[in-house]
Amino acid sequence: MFPTDNVCAIIVTYGNRFNLVSQVIKSCFKNNIYRVIVVDNASSEETRTQLKVEVENNPEKILVIHLDKNIGSAGGFKKGIEEALRHQSCEYILLLDDDNLLLENCVNYLVGFFKKLEPYYGKDNLMLSSYRVKSNQLGNKTITNATFLGFHLKYMYKKIVKILRKSGKEKEKSISNTQIILDTAPWGGLFFHRNLIQKHGLPNEEFVLYTDDTEFTYRITKNGGKIFFADGAKIIDIDEKMGGESRFFNIFAYLNASESKIYYALRNMSYFEIYCKRDKTFIRKINKLFYITVLRVLSVVYSKKDRFQIIMEAIRDGEMGKLGYNERLIC
Repeated sequence: MFPTDNVCAIIVTYGNRFNLVSQVIKSCFKNNIYRVIVVDNASSEETRTQLKVEVENNPEKILVIHLDKNIGSAGGFKKGIEEALRHQSCEYILLLDDDNLLLENCVNYLVGFFKKLEPYYGKDNLMLSSYRVKSNQLGNKTITNATFLGFHLKYMYKKIVKILRKSGKEKEKSISNTQIILDTAPWGGLFFHRNLIQKHGLPNEEFVLYTDDTEFTYRITKNGGKIFFADGAKIIDIDEKMGGESRFFNIFAYLNASESKIYYALRNMSYFEIYCKRDKTFIRKINKLFYITVLRVLSVVYSKKDRFQIIMEAIRDGEMGKLGYNERLIC
């Protein structure tokens, strides 16, 4: 067993989700986490009241930051990390969504795995990504060039060939073990030493939400850091409504999602591809032309012209480098 009394968990919550966040807090304490910082991203009055009771019952271990405005996941985690850095006892930081239930021995595994890898990569250049057992976490573990919003014509061709071949059942892919290295990783389950922030910086709150975790983690790997998949640190996403969602929405989802979801997801991904990946290749332009043409046709067929206009606004703003909170679109 490794000591976990220097680990600080940061949970970002919003809306009326106390029934979820309370379970996550309990799982943190069962894993002997030293302190839990909850960032209340303008949650409901009921949730605020219940969080205050949690603090009163455990003032030494729980700290709540109440925000009057939902500043998104990037802003929320930034606030939480800043607070953690004020406490020298918070040596290691674990980021959690408000439905990330830690299973037994999760944090002990993270600390042990980190200490095993630290001599090779250093405290300021190493990050771990916990195993989210209900999500397709490794589906987008590498960043591919020349894509437009994650789309590439060659992948579509490969999928068609695969279907035509009817190769039968695929062999189950076992997840092992310590040597899976990721280009990017989601917020929930990220584990790192405080020194990493001093070297690579805080989350960029200008992303608001969507692709903010991709930018933050890619910034680290692009500058020589390493993210290892920690298969022994298991987390269950207990919000069934959120489960199984792809990090990159499919083409039909763009036409049916809420305006804010469409805008921030596409704007931020467009920004990421141009300004973080610095991908301005001719092949990306071809993929863009094809993808937008299909979207335009579908928007006419399904009477979604208003959604198509938001899509084009989002892509335009992202490629022009325009980030930040859009007052017209509520998170």
